[in-house]
Amino acid sequence: MDPTGNGVQYAPEIYKLSDSDSTQMSVLLLFDRKTKRVVSNESADIVRIFSMLSGSFDSALLEHTDALNARIYQDITMWPTELASHRTKPRTRKRPASTSKVRRSE
Repeated sequence: MDPTGNGVQYAPEIYKLSDSDSTQMSVLLLFDRKTKRVVSNESADIVRIFSMLSGSFDSALLEHTDALNARIYQDITMWPTELASHRTKPRTRKRPASTSKVRRSE
């Protein structure tokens, strides 16, 4: 099945329609058939776009939704990237904080 009408079958081919140098491979994406551009590949943005277009978007929940999405992105999506970067950095020992009390002169 070709969702774009351009003879493509897989997600990387759709990205290449927008940008011939693209190396993107994510599956969830919103593609504009007229402009032959990937509009978004961010699930939260795609849900928001469809909610707004369908009239089911609740603007009162926008702030709460944005806060949750920021946490999900930071805590879950970025975790593998942060883990990988820690593996490539040389380990350094941190000097333990001094436990001795500083005496004040009276």
